[in-house]
Amino acid sequence: MQTIKKGDPDKTVEAKKLQKEKDLERSLEFINGFDERLAITFHAIEADSYASHQIWKEWFYDVPKEKRKFDFVQDHSGRGLEIGRIDKRPVVMKFNWWIVNGHPILFYGCDSQVCDWKMIEDWLKKYMPHLKHTSDATNAHNVLNYLED
Repeated sequence: MQTIKKGDPDKTVEAKKLQKEKDLERSLEFINGFDERLAITFHAIEADSYASHQIWKEWFYDVPKEKRKFDFVQDHSGRGLEIGRIDKRPVVMKFNWWIVNGHPILFYGCDSQVCDWKMIEDWLKKYMPHLKHTSDATNAHNVLNYLED
């Protein structure tokens, strides 16, 4: 007759759920400490400053007033954060926001000598799991179309 061994209590479904909740709470605490806008941002576009300017130009500035679907307001206070290192050199992620139809849209990119896009994706998944829609600059329309009035 075999006895059933109890599993590791730290690996039960309930323990994993609790750990996930704690991780999310810590992530939210971190991003609120860094910049509160990250916690209320649900849409993000990977774009450097030129690409974000082109998105604004294509979707707002070049569109006649009577045909505009989007209202863009630039939030001029951007941020930068070192999210890791590669060979003792920092990987710096930059954050800028535009308010589009009343919704904060995060425009993010890498602003350092070295860049690791996997590191950036992992950072976003860890600290911003609440993002609903993300895209690169070429496909920004996929994010913007969710914001039509």
